[in-house]
Amino acid sequence: MKEEEIKKEIKKLENEIQTIKNNEWMVWVLFLGGLVFLFVMGLGLVMIILALLWHWDRSNKLKELTSKKERYANMLMDIGGSSLDERQKSMDKGNEFEKYVANIFNLKSDYFAISNWNTDHSDKRAGIRVESDSNPDFLIRYKPTNEQFAVECKWRASTYYNQEIRDNTIKWAESYQIKNYQQYSKQHDVPVFIVIGLAGKPNNPEMTFCLPLEVAKYPEIFPSVLEQYERIPPNKPFFWRDGILK
Repeated sequence: MKEEEIKKEIKKLENEIQTIKNNEWMVWVLFLGGLVFLFVMGLGLVMIILALLWHWDRSNKLKELTSKKERYANMLMDIGGSSLDERQKSMDKGNEFEKYVANIFNLKSDYFAISNWNTDHSDKRAGIRVESDSNPDFLIRYKPTNEQFAVECKWRASTYYNQEIRDNTIKWAESYQIKNYQQYSKQHDVPVFIVIGLAGKPNNPEMTFCLPLEVAKYPEIFPSVLEQYERIPPNKPFFWRDGILK
């Protein structure tokens, strides 16, 4: 889809979402009206059931439209069609979380050294692409054994409801990005780990997770999978043993 078509779709979805939100008062009118009629006649129960069914349908529709809007917004970001302010804000949040992760590694500077810290220099609008931008954020060396591994950092404000699979997920990357990380791992013969921050702020997330790229091989991850790799507390020092980062 072209940029203008995507923008039109996003605007259309925003209008539909707002319309649904504006109709919320009608649900309450039916519900409260049903309570009144419940004491007067049997139709009250019918009205309550209708209100609940309408609320259920409205909630599902709202989730579907919001999810679709997010997908279009991601598409717009991929083709460089988002505003400079939005792109800069997104980059700033990513940089803040990278610093957060770097500081955790620095807590054990006797054990970990940051061999390389990759910074995004590409500019899609100007047609400038830097190949190293597709690499993971960090290349880390474990000093006692000189083993190396790569780390990609992702912060997300919240999970989102995926209408297709009807469950909450975290969209941590695009498919092409995952392929880039897999190629990097193979070419450089180093394992890649994904450190995800969730909720809170990029420089102080409520939760963090550290999982191997082999586990995060799809763009979306279920919270039930992430729970197996949660770091408690979120800023606890990293631990490396037998090729696994925790």
